[in-house]
Amino acid sequence: MDHKLNIEDLQESLQTSFICKKHDSSEKYRSKFLINSGQFSAGNIQKVICDILDELRGCESFDISVAFITDGGVNLLTQTLLELKEKGIKGRILTTDYNLFSEPSALKELAKFENIDVRMYRCKEGSGFHVKSFIFNHSSQCNVIIGSSNLTQNALTTNQ
Repeated sequence: MDHKLNIEDLQESLQTSFICKKHDSSEKYRSKFLINSGQFSAGNIQKVICDILDELRGCESFDISVAFITDGGVNLLTQTLLELKEKGIKGRILTTDYNLFSEPSALKELAKFENIDVRMYRCKEGSGFHVKSFIFNHSSQCNVIIGSSNLTQNALTTNQ
């Protein structure tokens, strides 16, 4: 199977994702809108955490950069992170002291994973670091989630 990125496939998928959903393109490169829906939709509840866990379970390595990390957010990931540790999957997590919101106990819990490099960016007076990105490296591609979800329980399960 050829894993090289075909620029035409990417352009066609962008056309489908952002201009006309009926446009024919490869699903592999299409953008996907992730939401937390608290209501059943044909028996289906959507949560951002589900997509993150699916990506973690299938990746070869990962990089996460979020402004805030709390115990609730880490608790949602713990079982999957343990599985990744057993498989030798490495990850990096970057957070910040922005607004002093991240919980030290959550950071200590993440630091227990030898396969994960956890770092904190120290904000300068009057500046902020408020990025939220999740990068999942696979053998033939990288999948990226960019949005408004920090590593907190509410952000990953209920916030809109």
